[in-house]
Order: sequence, then C-alpha cells, then structure tokens
Amino acid sequence: MTASTRLAVEVQDCRLRLGSVSAEDIVFQLSEFRVGQDEQVALTGPSGCGKSTLLNLVAGLRKPDTGEINVQGTDLGRLSPSSLDTFRGRTMGFIFQSFNLLDTFSALENVMIGMRFGRAYPSAKYKERAVALLERVGLQRRLHIRPTRLSVGERQRVAIARAIANQPALLLADEPTGALDPATASEVFMLIRDVCQEEKCALLLVTHDLSLATQLPRQVDCLNLVKHIAKIEVTS
Repeated sequence: MTASTRLAVEVQDCRLRLGSVSAEDIVFQLSEFRVGQDEQVALTGPSGCGKSTLLNLVAGLRKPDTGEINVQGTDLGRLSPSSLDTFRGRTMGFIFQSFNLLDTFSALENVMIGMRFGRAYPSAKYKERAVALLERVGLQRRLHIRPTRLSVGERQRVAIARAIANQPALLLADEPTGALDPATASEVFMLIRDVCQEEKCALLLVTHDLSLATQLPRQVDCLNLVKHIAKIEVTS
C-alpha cells in the first residue's frame, strides 16, 4: 500500500507483543491511526496503556510484529537501520520528559549539536539558526549557560529549540511537561503548541494532564491499545 503524502503519520493493523504474564500475552494492537500534516494530537490515558509505545513505533524506535507505519509517506518497515536513522533525523524532532541535554555543553551548543543529525542547514548556518530559536523560546540571555545551571523550565525550552532546529515535519513529545510545576508546564505546553504552528510541523504529544490535552485540537484516548490475550497452546 502506498501511503498518502498528505498524512504526517499513518498506522495500519499494527500489533506488537510486549511480554507475557501467567497464561496471557501482553499485546499492543492498533488497527488504524492517522495524523494530518500540521495537525496537533494529544495521546492520553493511564500509565501502561500504550501511549509511549505508539510514540516509539511512529518514531521507528520499535518495530511492530505485524502492520505498517508510514511517516510522511515513507514506510518505516522498508528502511534499513542506517536509512531509518537518517530519515528520523531529517523528518522528526523529539522532546522528552527528562530533557536529554548534554551537561558539558552550553544551551547554544546543545541545539547546534542536534542539528548535525538532520542536516537541514549547512554547517555555516547552525549558529544563526540555533541563536534565533533560543531567542524565540525566551533564552536570549542564557545562550552560553550549561544545562546544570538552568532551571527545569529553561532546560525544556532548550530541548524544544533543539527538537525543531532541523525543521522537522513531525514533532514527537513524550510527557514534555511531566517534570515541571503546573505554571511552568502550562507555559512550556503553550510554547510547544505555538512553535509547531509557526514551524508548520505536526505534533504528537503524550500527556497525563487532561487540562493541557484538551487545549490541542484533537485528543486520542489510548486506554484500549494494550490488551491481555490468552496464550494459545499448540499440542500435537
């Protein structure tokens, strides 16, 4: 099947065995899921329901046992590991709850290092783009400060700048406000939403906070993605 290039994400008939307990297999199942270009979607539901698994499948960090996942019209299952890494770097941006910044480098250097993976800009333009983005997220006076000297909110702002530095078509955010206090979480959430609109990239965001999720145009309840299925024993 050829995926429509008008879709940022298209998932068809995905199944992934996550493990087993007693006489049951724990299985992630999703028959159909689509995200349009520039669309902003919140993935909600309790811990363990499959939100992060779906995000990892879309990112190509996990491979389904069966089914097909297309991002920007490309079937991830048809890419070699090296091609998938290259595609991910050029097409997707990531924001994590734990920031994943390099503590020995400044905010500016963290964003510039991230740009090497996407190669959306010539190296001579890295600094100009990184400075502009850090100014956009309100860190114009913190460019040369290392993450260990930044507040948690400032660290997440650096992570946002790094995630969009290569102009990704799709931004994946896994509980990006989970480590923040409510006021800072609201500010960071609005920043992510606004930056995605400005950069014209689709957003797939995992959150437990329904008050934030409902501020996005679309919410998807992931409650039934993970199922416990009785094992079928084959006897001769």
